[in-house]
Amino acid sequence: MLDLSGGNPALAYSLYAVGHLFPAFALLLVATGVNLSLHESPPRAAAWFTTAGLAMYLAGTRVFSAPGRPRWYASLARIAALAATVCLAFLGLVLPAPAVVVVIAAWAVMSTVVAAGIRHRTLDRFDEDPVAFLRGVQEERRRGAAGEQAAESRPAGPALES
Repeated sequence: MLDLSGGNPALAYSLYAVGHLFPAFALLLVATGVNLSLHESPPRAAAWFTTAGLAMYLAGTRVFSAPGRPRWYASLARIAALAATVCLAFLGLVLPAPAVVVVIAAWAVMSTVVAAGIRHRTLDRFDEDPVAFLRGVQEERRRGAAGEQAAESRPAGPALES
């Protein structure tokens, strides 16, 4: 974070703290949805709070992300998983609210299993050859920085002549 902030420790801490706000707010939404779902007559929004919070948490913590450049189908699968997470709220139309909470909890456990598999493969790659793994991460960062610099150096569009 210190590199991203240009060596400014106060900015690095701010970037670090803001990165934790999104998942923390998502967990508050999940807790609110579960609390509302367990009332005697839960509102319809309870399932939406729970699923939106879970989707925000999964997106904010980048649970389904693997290091390196993701393939196009991995990005599509990540978006589909987040959309399916939010769509679990539609189960509130056919199931009682406590049952929807159970389904959402099962979905969260399944997401954890998938994320654990992704992370385990990454750790295996790291364990096989740490130097090659870290060199690949460093090359990805260089490519990203070079791409950003190239985008900044390009003109925004054709110059307007007057």
